[in-house]
Amino acid sequence: MLGPQNKQATLLCCPRAERPHSWKHRQYALPNNNPPHLAELVAIKEGEEEQLELPHVNQFELHPLIYPFQRPLLDFCAANDIFVQAYSSLGEGNLIPPPPPQSLDTSPTISTTIPETPTPATRVSITHLHTLLTTLAHNHTPSPTPAQLLLAWALVHSWGVIPKSTSLARMRENLGAVDVALDWEDVQVLDGVVGEEGVVKFCWDPSRIR
Repeated sequence: MLGPQNKQATLLCCPRAERPHSWKHRQYALPNNNPPHLAELVAIKEGEEEQLELPHVNQFELHPLIYPFQRPLLDFCAANDIFVQAYSSLGEGNLIPPPPPQSLDTSPTISTTIPETPTPATRVSITHLHTLLTTLAHNHTPSPTPAQLLLAWALVHSWGVIPKSTSLARMRENLGAVDVALDWEDVQVLDGVVGEEGVVKFCWDPSRIR
């Protein structure tokens, strides 16, 4: 990720574990750092006589239902050339629609119209997001899976993704996301949703660390 010429990087799994000017490696990743954590690093950098590198990678939870709330962090990373590594892109599996119920009808009619297409910052439930993903998938030929849509959405934004699975079939499915060509309208639909109760997190909250 950092290139073959840069073979060593320090990875911290918790923000503020140690001040970066005491680290041996110049290339490092700081997962779960929010804007206040990164602002502290900027202050340290400005006060150092020796040049201090900001993190090269920031890894944090990122999926459609948390995306609007992560915009300040994404903007900071973009402005400071920090690569974004998304995790929990599938919401720990919660954003994947459940399989349809068994039916005797082998040729069900699939709607190709996105129901209640969200406008920016439209609050939706996880169930509504399931419906959106299913509809978006059937608007493509061949139809990607909802997991592939979520991963492709992240890749369109040039974020890294690290979906976790112990199933070989799921691994192959996840790799298929690179072949999914999302329309700009698809991207806007997924950009424009937000959890009906506000921030939807499936992992721990690093903002509690001060």
